[in-house]
Amino acid sequence: MKTVVIPLIGENWPLIQDAVSKLGPERIILCHTLSRKDLIHTNSLILGSHLMSENRDIEVETIPLNCSDYPLALGQSFAGMLVNDFSELREQEKNRCQYDVLITQNTPLGYFFGITALSGSPLPVSCFLGSTSADISKTQTRDFNPTNSQKPSLEKFPLFEQIQSALSQFNRKNASRRIFSLIVDWYEESKDRYNSSSSFRTSDLVSFSQSRGVNELQSTISNHVNQMTKWASNFRLIEPYNSTVEYQITSLGRTVGWMMKLSEE
Repeated sequence: MKTVVIPLIGENWPLIQDAVSKLGPERIILCHTLSRKDLIHTNSLILGSHLMSENRDIEVETIPLNCSDYPLALGQSFAGMLVNDFSELREQEKNRCQYDVLITQNTPLGYFFGITALSGSPLPVSCFLGSTSADISKTQTRDFNPTNSQKPSLEKFPLFEQIQSALSQFNRKNASRRIFSLIVDWYEESKDRYNSSSSFRTSDLVSFSQSRGVNELQSTISNHVNQMTKWASNFRLIEPYNSTVEYQITSLGRTVGWMMKLSEE
């Protein structure tokens, strides 16, 4: 059972709509830090009813955490809520369960603590970072567009356990690690490639390797790129892009590449 979990923190309705559309959940959990007696809970119930009216096949539940905003307290309450929810599922539901948590840069730190704690547990949890082009704090001028305020973006946010799992895939696989490093270098050659989520072909990597005096064979590159696209989705670093001959680095791949470069320095 795929569940989108949404910590309610303010005016994030466009992000909620976008997450529901893109992630395709069977169920939605809305949660907040206050109690059932607070106005935010009443508003949460109204939001839940609205979501169900627009998505009749989706179950919506509103859960008040009734806890402090102090990071450790909130993290414990949030993680506990998901663990309790998972324990109440039927066995067949547990086998196909997935919790996708929607966060923004304004999400209280405690939710991150809870997600981080769960990322090393058997509970299947992923994190998605939502933002809008009207966010004035965008660090790149090209990313800020107040006229497109209703066009949010959704990006998978790497968790520590996923990073470690991805890195462990390179154990005793020096060739795969070398090809992945080549991909990271190709992206870093021009920062615009990261910012615009550019795709690449294996022929691009052949030319790039030649420019660096390495001369990797296209057959070698294709073999290892194809293998990496078949890694489990929770720690996949490379994914196909619009065709069978184009590929793109994932947000997790970008993070893992950055960490690999740090360890090499």
